[in-house]
Amino acid sequence: MVGLINEYASSSTEHVASADCSTSSHDRGSGADLCDYYKLSYYPYIIYGSSGSKQGEYQGSRTQSAMSSFIKSHFASEYEAVESPVCNTDVEV
Repeated sequence: MVGLINEYASSSTEHVASADCSTSSHDRGSGADLCDYYKLSYYPYIIYGSSGSKQGEYQGSRTQSAMSSFIKSHFASEYEAVESPVCNTDVEV
């Protein structure tokens, strides 16, 4: 997961983070409030969303390349809307 977090660390459109719901001694972890907010029923639990709202749970492979591909394909329309040119017409002079 650290590799995926690093891959998107400088992105202004996609954000990847982790939250420690509990510690190895079963005490509340540093991310317990976030885990409570999303009512995570088990760990590891990978969710995705847009604009701060949960859209679903990621069900694919847990490899960095698989999760990165999911992010790129799932949010491609949002990314392309930001990156696409305003005018797509050729002008002859």
